[in-house]
Amino acid sequence: RPHILLLDGLLDCLCSKDVDDLAEALKHWRGGLVLVTRGGGAAAAAAAALASETWALAAGRLKGAAPGGDEGPRLEPLSLSAQQAQKNQIQDLERRIKEATIRGLTDNEFKELERELRALKEVLLDDVKLLDPASSGPEDYPISGLGHVVDEQLCDLLLEEFGANLPNFRRTQREFGLKLSLLVERTSLAADGVAGNGAATGEDEPELDLIGFVAFKAWGDPAPGVSIGAVGVAAKYRGKGYGRKLMKVAEDRAALLGGHRGPNGEFVPGEVRLRSLATAVHFYERLGYERVDEEGEEGPDHRPPERTPGCPDPERSVVQVPVPAAGAAAAGEAAGEDDEDAPCVPMVRRCAPFSPRTAAKLAPGLLSPRIDAFSPKRARALE
Repeated sequence: RPHILLLDGLLDCLCSKDVDDLAEALKHWRGGLVLVTRGGGAAAAAAAALASETWALAAGRLKGAAPGGDEGPRLEPLSLSAQQAQKNQIQDLERRIKEATIRGLTDNEFKELERELRALKEVLLDDVKLLDPASSGPEDYPISGLGHVVDEQLCDLLLEEFGANLPNFRRTQREFGLKLSLLVERTSLAADGVAGNGAATGEDEPELDLIGFVAFKAWGDPAPGVSIGAVGVAAKYRGKGYGRKLMKVAEDRAALLGGHRGPNGEFVPGEVRLRSLATAVHFYERLGYERVDEEGEEGPDHRPPERTPGCPDPERSVVQVPVPAAGAAAAGEAAGEDDEDAPCVPMVRRCAPFSPRTAAKLAPGLLSPRIDAFSPKRARALE
């Protein structure tokens, strides 16, 4: 019955699927965990994603940092030497990927190179607050390049996927207290370094490229959990697992909301609730979501099937044509069916809790100090 697992160099030997499986298994591990990686790169990025606290050893000094604070998303500036090292790593991986057909790499080796490259470029920005353009500009966002991502790329994705505009989405965030997480990729120019004022060194290419986003609302008792308001992945990034990664952002919040409640101290797991388009049900079922029946005030037989917009399959093939729908959480695909006219499917996933130590580390950074009590009516409107 060990108290601590010390995994030294393990992540250097794992593929992306193995890392996902390890992350799922660690949710059930009640003891301490230490992951050791060397030299940065994909292994270090995977360790940072699994760990609740990161310590770096450099020049004989150990420096640690845990997630938390209310300062919004941040991208830590890199030193010139670190920028050059990251640039060299990215260029080396891009060169090896281009030469893959010549060198005769296996599919697994090729996918591993792609995973390493993505790990160097990708950044998850949590708790992004959309600013009011009437009183602020793109330069007022806390991260250089984030204003362009919001005003241009997020705006386009909302319109393309959901038929919704940015002002309406901004108002929904304010009225419901939505949490917005953006998954972005550093562009080649950003990897080359930034100018002294924090702007990109080129004129045309942005510093950050939007991969996808998820917007959700956390609820407290009596039904702790998370409602998904919207989730979307840019067309060129679909089919690469980003939909699953974005859903995990909300699932981690839900896992923290579970706890022992009631006079007998029964454990109530945190849930992720959403309304899926009919064509997206199988995607969510593969992630562990289940269809649920909803009861109205007069019972389930007295509530007509809802035909409001639902959550799409963010991993659907890019050759399918999305069906625009008016609403904050709407997207669909025209694959021989009219999703706009089909009733949405309520679904839920009950999330396994983290270990007490991990939950204590994660909660300050991932949960707001005040969480609204669960309201079925407001949750239904948001979902």
